[in-house]
Amino acid sequence: MGVRSVFKENLKFWRNRAGLTQEQLSEKIGYGTGYISEIESRNMFPKPETIDAIVDALNISATQLFEEQ
Repeated sequence: MGVRSVFKENLKFWRNRAGLTQEQLSEKIGYGTGYISEIESRNMFPKPETIDAIVDALNISATQLFEEQ
């Protein structure tokens, strides 16, 4: 599995574990409501500073988004 696929799957897992919808997480990190949906459903990949915002919002480490399960 490629890095982008691992990232998308882990993002979805940790977002769900935090009890957040895609829209809620998007808003929490300061983006429009469809931003997380774009990452999870397409091949869009966030900038490093956006990854920082995501891990802060989910209270996880960046490593957890990139570890293959």
